[in-house]
Amino acid sequence: MTRRRPLLQGALLAPCLAHAAPAATLKAVAGDGTVPFNYLLDGRLQGLSVELAEELARRAGLRLELEALPFRLAYERGLHQPDVLLFTLARTPPREALFEWLGPIAPRDVWLWKMKRRTDIQIRKLAEARQYRVGVAYADAIIPKLEQLGFAPRRNLEVMHDRRALGRMLRMGRFDLIPMVIWSEGKLDAEPGMAEEALEPVLQLTTEGGYYFTLAKGSDPELLLRLRQALAETKADGTLARLRRQWIPKLSEAADAPATAPR
Repeated sequence: MTRRRPLLQGALLAPCLAHAAPAATLKAVAGDGTVPFNYLLDGRLQGLSVELAEELARRAGLRLELEALPFRLAYERGLHQPDVLLFTLARTPPREALFEWLGPIAPRDVWLWKMKRRTDIQIRKLAEARQYRVGVAYADAIIPKLEQLGFAPRRNLEVMHDRRALGRMLRMGRFDLIPMVIWSEGKLDAEPGMAEEALEPVLQLTTEGGYYFTLAKGSDPELLLRLRQALAETKADGTLARLRRQWIPKLSEAADAPATAPR
């Protein structure tokens, strides 16, 4: 992925629209660590959802104001502040009644991953996975599923408030496994003093739901309608499919592959 969009944390993106009068504003918040949807790299926000949000605003005749925040702060604002577009969220039963949903943007297929060099970790079934420590980000939609499968805080589940720290803690052996989608790049990027390292999937957790944009309950019905119509247009004319191919090249490959890891 080489395409980047400049954005300092908290800065605003305001695409210009050819209108005589100023366009109405669409405020949006994005968690800064959700690869490949919306994430900061070298102070720049990029991803499939960033480009899609710009496209939805343009088609709806709105001026996009996008703020990048740590995921937990973006989530809280998108949950409680009407008329603010939040992305990108997994749609799950515990969240269903909390938001108005726009999507899906992409399917969901979440697995547990380990460091490839950790040959000591051999998992063939769920019971074996419970012997290891799993690290997960605060408010991640996978937490209820992990708890349902027998993982528990202070035993074999550790919740991190900083999503970006997950890879670092995995390298250091703070925990053994992390949840990621099957079509992720399967690596930890290089950090100061740490080389790039490969990961590999070991256990499928869920294919429930998908990835969506949201508005808070109580948002303007007209705004919701305009955004849903704009999204429907991107699906009908192939724009969303093009963005998926651009940002998630492994998605179609993963969709065609059989699930070979234990369920």
